[in-house]
Amino acid sequence: MPSSDQRPDPSASRSVPADEMMERLKSRGSSSSPGRSETVERKYDPETGEVRVKRRRRVKKKADPRAQARKRRQRLFWIFFAMVGLVTAVLTAGYYMVWGGVRTDAFRSGAEQVIATTLDQADVEAQHFQLEGTSLKSARLRTVGKPGAMIQRAELASAVLELDRDSFSGGDWLVKRISGSKLKLMVCPRGTAELPVDGKVGEGAQPGGFMLNRNPDAMDVKTYSFWDTDVVFGLDERRVKSSITDASVTMSRAGDEGFAGSVSSGRVVFDGWPVFDIDQINFVVAEDVVSVKAGALDVPSGSLTFIGDFPLSDGEIDASLIVQDVNLEQLVVGDWKPLFDGLMEDGEFDLTLDPGDPSSLEIRGDFKLSLLRLRQVRLLQTLATMLGGSDHDIGMFSGVSGSLVVRDEEIVIDQMQMETSQGVLLRGGVRVADGGVLSGIVRIGVPVERFGGDVPKLFKPGEDGMLWATVSLSGRRGSIGDDLIERIEKAERAGQSVEEGSNRPTADTLFEALTPEN
Repeated sequence: MPSSDQRPDPSASRSVPADEMMERLKSRGSSSSPGRSETVERKYDPETGEVRVKRRRRVKKKADPRAQARKRRQRLFWIFFAMVGLVTAVLTAGYYMVWGGVRTDAFRSGAEQVIATTLDQADVEAQHFQLEGTSLKSARLRTVGKPGAMIQRAELASAVLELDRDSFSGGDWLVKRISGSKLKLMVCPRGTAELPVDGKVGEGAQPGGFMLNRNPDAMDVKTYSFWDTDVVFGLDERRVKSSITDASVTMSRAGDEGFAGSVSSGRVVFDGWPVFDIDQINFVVAEDVVSVKAGALDVPSGSLTFIGDFPLSDGEIDASLIVQDVNLEQLVVGDWKPLFDGLMEDGEFDLTLDPGDPSSLEIRGDFKLSLLRLRQVRLLQTLATMLGGSDHDIGMFSGVSGSLVVRDEEIVIDQMQMETSQGVLLRGGVRVADGGVLSGIVRIGVPVERFGGDVPKLFKPGEDGMLWATVSLSGRRGSIGDDLIERIEKAERAGQSVEEGSNRPTADTLFEALTPEN
């Protein structure tokens, strides 16, 4: 072991010259220089005079692409969330600044007044009226017409008024569309008590229309759309017998003067008449008048087309009707229905009507029947017995034509001509007055060969080489009688026939010879 004398003297190490220390440091540094991925720490120990070197190697970790993508998505999400929050704040502030006042009672009252002015109504009431976005919505919108208006009350369910954004700039309202799920119109015939309007309309108010004001300076509506429309003719729905139901109506503004629209689907029901199904109706609304350019109604056996003008306020309906291939049993009503059967091949009629006065209906026109069958008519039964035929054969007619006039609750058929399958001709006319009272004059033409033996003196030779006789008709509520037997007996007693009338009597001279000669 080394002796204590040989131990290094600590004081000696402290006396190492500075130059020698620097040389040692340089020699250490030159022997091993750190790499780019290393960290070198040098520490001098004054006791030993040594320089200690610590090397730390930096290991670069490999980047995870999924982690980087996740971080990018997180950054994008927070950026998007911040933008949405900013936009929401701006829109909320704009809503309360621009539209915040629409939920006030003053706005609702003002909106109702604007709608009443535009629709030319006395009063408008809206349930749950509010603005959603740019659409005014009401669970139920009711209107009351002005005194004298044809449409006295209207009700629209799920009403929606789609406003243009320019409507909120302080000018007139611009409505792109008024729509609803159910529209009901109640028509007030003239003479019916009008609905009270609680004094809201002053005396002397002019009759108003509906849905089209002549001067719409308060609101400009571009489109109306009603998916399910009912028109009720009367103010008491429990007693209504005539109506238009389940119709789909659409109207769009056509220029500055009115609207063009169409009706599809639906049914037309008039008291005592068959139910007509609406095929398609195209119309134009201008100056409180609906002008139908093309209308088509369907019945089970045929169709009815029409054109005409239908006023919304004062005025008279003026229309032209064309009937094609319609069974008579669908047109004949009341007690006369069991007596008639056949097919109207073609009919062209003109119709006029004051909407406020149903009794003013007048129809004029000509018709053609391809087939007509008469039942329980005593005149035909007498002819069948006289000529040796059957009631069925003598009651079947073809090539039937004539003119029709319906007015003042009367029906007049004039210039009538028809021929049986056995060659017997009937010409003349009949009238059905109020109460179902029938009267008429008919001339009967029989081929000479149809009389097997003696010819009754009542029948005289005439046109078409046939024998002719004149007969009066009368009846009431489904029963048609005649005086053929009486006239034959009278002619036999007198030894001469009854004086013949004209070949085809007109409506004006038809009833001059109704009373048999004494």
